[in-house]
Amino acid sequence: MSMNSPMRAFSGIALAWLAAVLVATALGSVIQTQYNMAAIRALDAPVPAGTWLMVTLQDLVGFGSFYVAAVAVSFLVAFAVAALMARLFPAWRTLVFALAGGAAIFGFLQILPVFLPAADLKIIAATRFASGTVLMVAAGVVGGWVYARLRPHPG
Repeated sequence: MSMNSPMRAFSGIALAWLAAVLVATALGSVIQTQYNMAAIRALDAPVPAGTWLMVTLQDLVGFGSFYVAAVAVSFLVAFAVAALMARLFPAWRTLVFALAGGAAIFGFLQILPVFLPAADLKIIAATRFASGTVLMVAAGVVGGWVYARLRPHPG
């Protein structure tokens, strides 16, 4: 085994993790923005399509810059545990990582109020609704799936 092999494996894992983090962050940011924009529309405020799109793109940077750190740390922990599980259940590898991605986001959403208490106010507005929480978790599942598909297989 050459010295490049462990470095190549680590690089592949790191790139898969980065791709998963970016995908889940982008999806989560877009989901979050759509809930915010829908709330504005519910107040009968006019929101032209161009504005809606511009706010969505701005939130990729604004909300995304906060959310990417949370997703990155959450995925780091969840994927480390999932890697152990995937060794035990290699046939279920993709599912294990996908579920780990969803669990990472769900866990983060549950822990967030501990660090940012706001008198029962959900910091991430989309999670004020069960559907928003489900969609944010689904974005984590997609991120986990991306990780499983891109991560080099052990062996």
